[in-house]
Amino acid sequence: MISIGILAYNEEDSIATTLRSLTRQTLLKHAESGDQVEVCVVANGCTDGTIERAQEFCAETKMPGVQFRVFEIPVAGKHYAWNQFVHELASPDTTVFVLMDADIVFRTTDTIEQLCSSLNRSPHAVAAAGLAYKDIELLGTRNPLLWLSARLTRLKRHEPRAIVRGQLTAYKAQAARQLWLPPTLIHEEGYIKDLLVSDFLTAEPDPYRILCVPKAGYVFQAYRKWKDIVATQARARISELQRFVLMCELRRERSTGDVDRPICEVLREWLDENPNWLDQLMARHVAGRGFWVMFPGAVWHRMSEWGRMTGYQRWLSLPIALAGTAGDLFFAILANRQVKQGVYRSRDLWTDTRSPELKLEYEDCVT
Repeated sequence: MISIGILAYNEEDSIATTLRSLTRQTLLKHAESGDQVEVCVVANGCTDGTIERAQEFCAETKMPGVQFRVFEIPVAGKHYAWNQFVHELASPDTTVFVLMDADIVFRTTDTIEQLCSSLNRSPHAVAAAGLAYKDIELLGTRNPLLWLSARLTRLKRHEPRAIVRGQLTAYKAQAARQLWLPPTLIHEEGYIKDLLVSDFLTAEPDPYRILCVPKAGYVFQAYRKWKDIVATQARARISELQRFVLMCELRRERSTGDVDRPICEVLREWLDENPNWLDQLMARHVAGRGFWVMFPGAVWHRMSEWGRMTGYQRWLSLPIALAGTAGDLFFAILANRQVKQGVYRSRDLWTDTRSPELKLEYEDCVT
């Protein structure tokens, strides 16, 4: 059984487009003769028409071997929805989980099949992610800021490192069921990656536990406004700082505590006892530092990405990497200022984002 969880928060503008793109996937079309598939839309804290549109689409869509379901969770938050789907809502017979956002479309009709088959062929790997494309990257733009944003996304696709994408990643069920996401986590990708590559902090990090599947691509609507881009970039750096502080604490616990106890169980117990534990951990980190509280590599990571490129593309991308580094310095300073002011809680950083311009057809666009 392959369980596909679509985590949706106020996505009435895009949920039908995403579901329509999903039904074009070969994995669903061939479900009757292959793996059984369930598609679960997990609407969390929605205040718009997301649930109604999802229910309408699922009621009208009949595919042999595919079961469509819509769940409503009253509490808003992707991490609540993630935990509920994996641990409560999905079929107990699930062998592979596919977690995806409700505002993406697929580049090719075999994207999910590529992710799942890559996982099945690799007994060592526990997760698989594809490549992310911004819509402006494929459709083109004359706006210099958006052009630079698109080029930086292209630069990042040259990373050979293991990466988890919150918008679309497949997990083997055994690994996913060991994960638990703290509700106050800003972004989940880095936290999940750190746990998976280290086998939940019991081994040295092995990036090959997470597969990169280049043929599995998806498209999302990029931010258009300068204020949204700035807020997103600052949030990403605050999220990386939160991840850095959290993983340092978890590694300290692993080295001094009960090594046989699952680390996510320990974390969950801490947060059950004190829901503000993660925020307080961040506050202690900030109080113990001077002016600069950001994580190592907050500014220079794009040059590291550029350094891993080869051939003529490396030199052609140098101006983009330098421009991105200058931007990273600006965003890191902004994030550092916000953290010093106490702005590092997920509820203070996330806004209600929508994707009204998301299109279904991107297969014929030139990359």
